[in-house]
Amino acid sequence: ALLSGRLSVPEGKGPFPAVVLVFDDGPVTRGEEYLLEAIAGDLRTAGIVVFDFDDPGQGKSQGVFRGLDDERRLENLRAAVVFTGKNPLVKKNDIVLVGLRGGGYLAVKAAQEEPSVAGCVILGLPATLAGDDPDRDAGKKYIYACIKAAGLGQFDSAYIDTIAEAVRVQTEKVK
Repeated sequence: ALLSGRLSVPEGKGPFPAVVLVFDDGPVTRGEEYLLEAIAGDLRTAGIVVFDFDDPGQGKSQGVFRGLDDERRLENLRAAVVFTGKNPLVKKNDIVLVGLRGGGYLAVKAAQEEPSVAGCVILGLPATLAGDDPDRDAGKKYIYACIKAAGLGQFDSAYIDTIAEAVRVQTEKVK
């Protein structure tokens, strides 16, 4: 299926580093659209190419979103990375994936598999963790789940505790 997307290019000759935005499962809310526009605008102003795409059945993309498994979503994300990397205005092997909530999980997996991806950033927690969960260790559990799902090795527990605390503090600020 043909996927639609938006490529936002900074002024100048380039080549530029690039970011591919990876959003959560399902339709993008209006708030997420505003977030997308703000992130893309700020990155473009900073001299970074930004590409984001609509999942199948969303926006102008063909296909059906319902029933997509992780492997199919990863194929779509790989296609977005390849598309972005083929642009002559993009520096070779200088693409960073930025995943929003559940999209962060896919971004981590794709970053491991794609040689042109230089890094990965996860913004926010999945909706189930961003609520009023009384479990103060929810962030740590999520980080461990991401590490395990991505097949990464062992990390020092003090490091994970530090990251989880930073995520918890930032989540509280956002709330």
